[in-house]
Amino acid sequence: MSDQTVFDRADEFVADRFFGEEGKRLLNYLYWSNGPETGNPTVENKQCAAKDHVVATACFMVAEIFRRYDDHLYRLFHGGNF
Repeated sequence: MSDQTVFDRADEFVADRFFGEEGKRLLNYLYWSNGPETGNPTVENKQCAAKDHVVATACFMVAEIFRRYDDHLYRLFHGGNF
């Protein structure tokens, strides 16, 4: 993912690199567990069968953190008591 022939500013972190139409095209060059992000796991390519579950689990964890601590942060920044 640091191939300068594929990615502009390949040596930098670009947060929105994979958004939009150009970003969808670049997903073919984003490798995840033995294969491109756009590929599907099979026995032949040995790609992780749980790759979609890993992403979903990470999303659930972030959502749980916001659900659990959002109220505490609101009270902290708006002068409330715990």
